[in-house]
Amino acid sequence: MHQKTVLVIGAGASFEFGLPLGSQLIPQVSDALDFRWEYGHRPIGKGDPFVLDAISRLAKTKGIDRNEYTRALGKLRSGVHGFLSIDNYLHSHSEDTLLVEAGKIAIVRSILAAEARSVLYIDYRKGGRLSFDKIRETWLLPFIRLLNANVKVRDVENIFEKLAIICFNYDRCIEHALYEFLQTSFAITPEKAAQCMERLPIVHPYGVVGPLPWQNAARPVPFGEFERNDLEVLAENIFLFTEQKKDVEFNTFIDLHVTNAQKLMFLGFGYYRQNMDLIARERDDFIEIVGTAKGLSDADKKAVTYDIRNRFRVQKASIVNATLEDLTCLDMMNAYSRFLAPI
Repeated sequence: MHQKTVLVIGAGASFEFGLPLGSQLIPQVSDALDFRWEYGHRPIGKGDPFVLDAISRLAKTKGIDRNEYTRALGKLRSGVHGFLSIDNYLHSHSEDTLLVEAGKIAIVRSILAAEARSVLYIDYRKGGRLSFDKIRETWLLPFIRLLNANVKVRDVENIFEKLAIICFNYDRCIEHALYEFLQTSFAITPEKAAQCMERLPIVHPYGVVGPLPWQNAARPVPFGEFERNDLEVLAENIFLFTEQKKDVEFNTFIDLHVTNAQKLMFLGFGYYRQNMDLIARERDDFIEIVGTAKGLSDADKKAVTYDIRNRFRVQKASIVNATLEDLTCLDMMNAYSRFLAPI
């Protein structure tokens, strides 16, 4: 990158790796929470046993009857299909603590399982490595090539110097993949790759399902490790919109990186109001904005473009250059390679 660039990542970007879109996550979470019994003891629903165990532990810790959770989940399964996403539903019912807690547990289980099914999954027990062939049909390969361009091994620690990432997804696809490909591209050790990754400014507005092992956290969560017996603890790492708004550290990140960026690219992003509210900043200097708009009608594209120009308005100018393209994330990254970096 030759100018300060911010990537804003939405569910469509992880979809290219094999993770679900928000609408696709709804039936997965609904099924994971389908706890019904015949004759009071024989299970007849599709409920996930790992999720049920986590809910049972949570109920025991709180000293309440587990049935209070399962009754709340019946309400979720009935109503969630009328919302854009499970996150949107939980936000609307944020005052129902039991429903929100159980919903978050199911989200964590579903995201970790999706990581395990993705093209980025590595079975380290079999000596697996992440190959470039696996990401050939995703935006990640051209992005990595742009990052690597003109970078010498001795300067690899500065590879993210002009980059910041705002990722609205709960998964760790970007961090996991970049950590692996730094080792492959520059023949550096895992320890050196981890040091480089520490210098990548990346934030998840709504949290992540857990820290990766190389991130030196007390409770690491390997990529795609979905058979966890601590889902109720991991669920504390993800947040609703109303919970996130109070995050001073996040707002400081946005103030620093968005206001100083010369270029901003949306990838697989839905442009929903509550998310735009979090990252939009008025600026002193001109900024170029581009983004994917795959599947948006001309009318919606026009409305979103107008909204972007107003939200990122430059004080000394009334118009911000914003362009939305009917492209996949892969095609967008290829089409705008010279927008992002000199090759």
